[in-house]
Amino acid sequence: MPRLVEVAASFAWTQGTLTPGDWLDWLAALPSELRLRLPDGTRLLATHVAPGQDDGAGVHPAMPDNELTALLEDCGADLVCVGHTTGRSTNGWARGAWSRWVA
Repeated sequence: MPRLVEVAASFAWTQGTLTPGDWLDWLAALPSELRLRLPDGTRLLATHVAPGQDDGAGVHPAMPDNELTALLEDCGADLVCVGHTTGRSTNGWARGAWSRWVA
């Protein structure tokens, strides 16, 4: 129950902070993915949760190789940057048969 109270307080703070400044509409208008080609030709995908997902568990270091590969193998990017986590990591990792980096 304490976790539920913490989540509810977080949502209340977020709504109370974003609503007065009309930031909710601005956030809602943002794309769920951003694709760029970097100067060296690397195809970058930046996304909130995971390629093709705007909600859910997302990508995380404990994800099994088969799930990670399924998320990334057809994403059309060489470098994938994801968010949607409350933890911090400065490490990238590459695993499995594919050679993409997840940051």
